[in-house]
Amino acid sequence: MTTATYSHLKASQRMFFSLCLVLLGWAFFSFAGISSAVGIWSVSEIFQHCFLVIPGALYLIWQERGVLQQLPIRPASQALPVVFGQLVLYVVGVAGDIQLFMHVAAFSLLPTLIWLVIGNRAAYHIMFPLMFMLFAIPIGEELVPWLQQITADIAVYLLQLTGVPLFRTGLYIEVPGGTFLVAEACSGISFFIASVVIGNLYAYMNLFSWRRRVSFVMLSIAYPIVANAVRVYGIILTGYLSDMEHAVGADHLVYGWVFFAMVIVSLIFLGELFRRGDSKVKDTDKAHPTVHSTSTSPQYWVVILVLILLGAAQWWQAQVQNRIEAPWSYSNTPIKEVMSVGNNAQWRASLPSTPWAPQFHHAAAEQLSTHQYLDQVYQSYQVSFDGKHGELVSFQNKLYLQDRWTLVERNQVTLSDSSVVLADHISSPRGEQHVIYYAYWFDGQWYSSKTQVKLMQTFAALLHRETVMRLFAIKLPVSNDALLQQRHQAIINNRFTEYLSRTDALRVASIERLSQEAQ
Repeated sequence: MTTATYSHLKASQRMFFSLCLVLLGWAFFSFAGISSAVGIWSVSEIFQHCFLVIPGALYLIWQERGVLQQLPIRPASQALPVVFGQLVLYVVGVAGDIQLFMHVAAFSLLPTLIWLVIGNRAAYHIMFPLMFMLFAIPIGEELVPWLQQITADIAVYLLQLTGVPLFRTGLYIEVPGGTFLVAEACSGISFFIASVVIGNLYAYMNLFSWRRRVSFVMLSIAYPIVANAVRVYGIILTGYLSDMEHAVGADHLVYGWVFFAMVIVSLIFLGELFRRGDSKVKDTDKAHPTVHSTSTSPQYWVVILVLILLGAAQWWQAQVQNRIEAPWSYSNTPIKEVMSVGNNAQWRASLPSTPWAPQFHHAAAEQLSTHQYLDQVYQSYQVSFDGKHGELVSFQNKLYLQDRWTLVERNQVTLSDSSVVLADHISSPRGEQHVIYYAYWFDGQWYSSKTQVKLMQTFAALLHRETVMRLFAIKLPVSNDALLQQRHQAIINNRFTEYLSRTDALRVASIERLSQEAQ
């Protein structure tokens, strides 16, 4: 073995060892955020591809090890401010239990740390694998309402071109023989995210012209949206032509999965068309590797600096968590209730047959009650988090069972005291339509923004203040009757105002568990 070969081997070993240390330090520091993300990946089919993102990105980096060994390795001081910002964002996310902050910080921190250790030149060469790691962030559900609307618009346009008579109200599309709802499951969010991930990966691995790469990525964004709208159009058209004998129920689900496979296969086929005539532009470093006089392996002091930064941030994180678990965090939070009618069978019979059944995990207290105002029977739900366990605003918490209710639209309603509450119009497969009026309570005020209430909770935790949070909701049937609408408005104003007054407090010992309501 020559001296040059031996030095080259030692440099490769040092680089591998240094990156392994960085990876282990990142995993230890970001364990809470990674665990939270894995929990989301495992329960949501939208994000199950995320399990393969980090291993896939590391494999792509490993494939470039030959070129990386020939490039100069100089620490990138430009990455330090970014690392500081990500560490602060992560600790803030831990303080407020804001999973989005934790996920963004955790999965953007790893590529930044690698950038810091290997330097600008080497990081630029593996820029795509580093950026690809960001696809591990479980984000994108916020696009569902927008995708529902786009899907309905395109499907209606195609039905009208076909000559199918229809009447549209919001997300409801009524044709002779039946009514279809472009539900959240019909938004195509799974198609969309999977297509974008596959499109980016295919463009990197098979296309070499930047113009073609960008064009194919843009196609992978637009193609699943149009394809999903065509799928919905096909379902409605098939149901219309078959007098609702096909393309409903199980046929609907099977059709969706088959169509999803067709979308991915056709996207790859389109990618093959993009490859035609795409001549590879050779990477100068790959074609003619140059041996530099500077070090071709990471400098250990940079790795030590990274570990020190992660250790300091871990200590700060522990201090914040200790303050959150201080004795001032009340475990017995008073919850209010008025006009409860308990289990009155006659009044409960007027409730919809589809149970409401909100689901909030690790709550300190929750209660679902039935009430009557004049002749109007309605339900209220209230849940409290003590600031010590669980979080009010979370991906896993659902205001209604999404396999039994579908969101039609979301609006805001202003109360008599100028407070603003959210109003979710939901519909069940049985045709039951209700509106859930709800708001988040924190520090004696109502909030209608999830982001705002999470930030308020975060700042309160950092300042060692009380972080008890609650949600209060009222569910009323949709009505076009003017008198009933006035009664509904009176109920909403009275109940939300009374909740703020903190009178007739009900302790958590008398809680009706939601599992009993769902039976």
